[in-house]
Amino acid sequence: MKYLIIGDSHVIRMRRSLKNDIQVNECFWGENVPDGYEKSKCDWEHLLKVGGLGKEVYFSAHRGRNAWTSHVVLNELNPCIKKIVKDDMVILPSFGYIDAKIQLVRYKDPEETVDKYINTFLNEFPNNKIKFVEPIPQFINNLGTGPDIYNFEDRYPMHKEFIFHLRKQCEERGLEKPISPEEILGVDRFDESYECHECDYCLSPESEGIKWDHLKEIFNKKIIDKILSELI
Repeated sequence: MKYLIIGDSHVIRMRRSLKNDIQVNECFWGENVPDGYEKSKCDWEHLLKVGGLGKEVYFSAHRGRNAWTSHVVLNELNPCIKKIVKDDMVILPSFGYIDAKIQLVRYKDPEETVDKYINTFLNEFPNNKIKFVEPIPQFINNLGTGPDIYNFEDRYPMHKEFIFHLRKQCEERGLEKPISPEEILGVDRFDESYECHECDYCLSPESEGIKWDHLKEIFNKKIIDKILSELI
């Protein structure tokens, strides 16, 4: 059995906590492409595999992408994804954090968003098992950059409604219950003790003066270890 975990930038953090990235034939980036590899046509993020797990587990992470537009990732930005998906692959979508952080605060329609999100993956991969991973909780502090930063009091109810409808629709459609980072970590919101501010990305020159909404590695590792324990 093969697995694909696909979601927003928090999937990058989970993958990096495993520390064994492997580039794949269908998505090589760099100047000199080895024989048997295909030059990446991806917009920004790339498909990767993690070694040492006993099974083939692929990760595809997409910075700033939301559940509402996940079809754009699959059909426009990352053509490599469909190249590696065969009927024996389990797909674990993990979008929704950005929706609760930005789009749902503006437009407030979690039910329609979840409906479109689930339909995207069921329609794009009708022969695959789909098991959703709920988005990680929102941070209490207002983190990140740009004009679209909303207070926790606005983001938190959108996060809870998104999860409510995701669980409800998965049950109604005969899908497995989503994997819950809230249940894994035992919290439904992140105070400053969960904030990273210590990884290479957070400490890079381009991040100077910015506090990103990333989890500390210990918590990313706990989430991904639990996800993998349910699969392998």
